[in-house]
Amino acid sequence: MKSERIHRLNRAPIKQGLYILYLMQTSQRLHCNLALCQAAHLANETGLPLLIVFHLKPDYPEANYRHFRFMVDGLLQCATDAIGFGIGFELSDLPEEQLYSHYLNQAAAIICDQGYLYPQQKWQTDIAANVSCLMETVEDNLIIPIASASNKAEWSARTIRPKLMKKISYFAGDAETKLPPLKYPFRNNASHNNETAERFLETTRKNKYLAPADLSSGERTAQKILNDFIENKLTDYSQNRKDPSLAGSSRLSPYLHFGQISPLQILQKINTLPYAGAFIEELLIRRELAHNFVYFTPHYDDYTILPAWSRKTLKEHRSDLRPQLYSPKELENATTTDSYWNAAMYEMQKTGFMENTMRMYWGKKIIEWSRSPEEAYTTIITLNNRYFLDGRDANSYAGVGWCFGLHDRPWPSKPIFGTVRSMTAQGLARKYDMDTYCKKFLL
Repeated sequence: MKSERIHRLNRAPIKQGLYILYLMQTSQRLHCNLALCQAAHLANETGLPLLIVFHLKPDYPEANYRHFRFMVDGLLQCATDAIGFGIGFELSDLPEEQLYSHYLNQAAAIICDQGYLYPQQKWQTDIAANVSCLMETVEDNLIIPIASASNKAEWSARTIRPKLMKKISYFAGDAETKLPPLKYPFRNNASHNNETAERFLETTRKNKYLAPADLSSGERTAQKILNDFIENKLTDYSQNRKDPSLAGSSRLSPYLHFGQISPLQILQKINTLPYAGAFIEELLIRRELAHNFVYFTPHYDDYTILPAWSRKTLKEHRSDLRPQLYSPKELENATTTDSYWNAAMYEMQKTGFMENTMRMYWGKKIIEWSRSPEEAYTTIITLNNRYFLDGRDANSYAGVGWCFGLHDRPWPSKPIFGTVRSMTAQGLARKYDMDTYCKKFLL
C-alpha cells in the first residue's frame, strides 16, 4: 500500500494496550479494505489481536431508519465474517463519551478509514485529540488519495481528469493489498452484536422512521451486483446508462456510499476490459471530482458555495414566471402534473435509488417549480438526503450542485434558469422510452 494513503492524526506513540483498534466508519467491508490491512499489519507487528468497533449513532446528521437498516444489515454480515479471520468485531451503541472507557483507552493504536464529509472528519479529529495512543487514518475509498490528486477545489471534470489519469497506474496497484493472516486471533468475539443491532434499529424505527428501501445490503450483495454489471451491462454501458427505461447503470452507488465495496476493487476488475472507458470516467473522474469538491469546500451543502456565474444568472431570473409552483410537501407526495417526474419520485421512495438522467431531470424541475433558487436548493438537498440510500454523500452534494451549474458551464439563456443548463420532458420523450420507465413506478 502506498504511503500517501496513510495520515497520522496525532503525535501520540503506540502504547501498551490490549489490542489494535480499527474504528470502522466509511469502509464497511472486510475485503479490499486498506484501513483494515493497515490495522492487521500493526497487530502482527505489536503481537496484539485486532478488534473492529463500529459506533452506531442514532443522531447521525440526516440519517433515518431506511439508511440505518441498510447499513446495519451489512455490518452484521461483516461481524459474522470477521470471526473467520480471527478478528474481533463489536457494534456499539454506547454514548460517545463511553467509547473511551470501553474501547479507546485500551487500544495500543487506533486506525480509521478516511471520511471526507464534515461529520466524519470531525469525529475522527476529536477522538485523535483525546486519546493517548497513535491514531492514523487510511484513504481506501478513493482510487487516488485526495491530496495526491489536487491541492484545491477543481473547476470541472476537464481540470481534474489529467491529474487523476497521471496517477492512476501508481495507485491502482493498491487493490492487490491483501489482509495478512493474524498471528494473534481475538479470543472474545462479541456475541451481543445482534442484540445491539436490534436495540439500535428499534430506537431509530420509533424516532426516525422511513420505510426500508427495496434493496438488499452487504458486501456479498455488492459483489453480485458488480459481477452482474460486468457480465450483462458493461459492454453497452456507454449507450444505455442514460436511458432510464433500460436500467443500464451499475447500481453500485449505495454500496459505494456505505463502503460495502471498494472502488479500487471495481477498477481492478474492469480496467482491462473492452468498453470500460465510460464507466471508468464515472468511477474515477466524476466520483473523485465530487470528493474533491466536498473536501476542499467548507459548507459544501450550502447554496452560497455554487459558482458565482450561476448564482448571478439565477438571481437575474428569480422573478421570471414559473409554469407551476409546488410546495416541498407537494413535491414529496409526487402530486405534480409531470408523470415523468412523479415516476422518478416514486422510484426514489420505493428503491432509495434513481437512474442518473432522472436525478438530473428531477432536480432541474424542482428549480423550475420553486419560488426561488434558494428554496429549490433546500428542497432538493432535503429530499435527496432523506430518501436516497446514497444521499448524504460527496456524489450527492456534487450532483445537487450540478443542477445549479456546479462543474458545468454557461448555456444559452432561458427563462428561470438563465444560463444554467435546463432539461425538459420533451427532451426525455424524444431520447428515451419514457412510457416503459413510468410503468415501473406509477400505479
